[in-house]
Amino acid sequence: RLENMLGEENRGLWVSLTGEVLEYHGRNFLLPTAFANAQTPTEPAEGAEAAPSEAAVSPADQPEPSGNRIDDLVRELEAQRAERRGIDTSFAAPSEEQAGMPVPGPRVDGTMLLNQRGRMVRSAEGGWVIAIDNDGAASEGGLPHHLRLLPCRVAAQMEWQAEIEGESWAFEVSGRLYRHGQRVYLLPRMFVSASKNNVKPLQ
Repeated sequence: RLENMLGEENRGLWVSLTGEVLEYHGRNFLLPTAFANAQTPTEPAEGAEAAPSEAAVSPADQPEPSGNRIDDLVRELEAQRAERRGIDTSFAAPSEEQAGMPVPGPRVDGTMLLNQRGRMVRSAEGGWVIAIDNDGAASEGGLPHHLRLLPCRVAAQMEWQAEIEGESWAFEVSGRLYRHGQRVYLLPRMFVSASKNNVKPLQ
């Protein structure tokens, strides 16, 4: 809905947002829950001088570029490349193959998913997604068999566990579902590893 309101505009449009800030690998993401048009800030009257917020800095006072900045840029690019191996945070349009899949209904958005059994697997793009159990309530509700994760701390913890135990790791996850275009995302709130086998061998 927010994208529809923005349309082709990418500047000059002010909105009032309410939402939840999610932290994922040192970056903040905003999950908007409500928004409204906000009035454009009034410009100062002609002839009025704007109060300087900072002291003017002459070119001679500016520090010379340092090699440390280049090193910082390299580290930032490497961190972004490593992040691509996690969940997909681009929210890009689905591929042609995914575009042909049935579109989830509008009731999906905002619904709760409780104690759904699943596994962490790699998507075709290489990011982590949840493969839900076919016998779970989610499959009965017409959801896709693979759910993408919204970036948050719980998702990062699930990634870490999946890196250790691999795609054979099974768990039960609870959270809230959100729809963006033809894709369904899960904001995980908690997860519990499923017990593999409680039967002890006879001694």
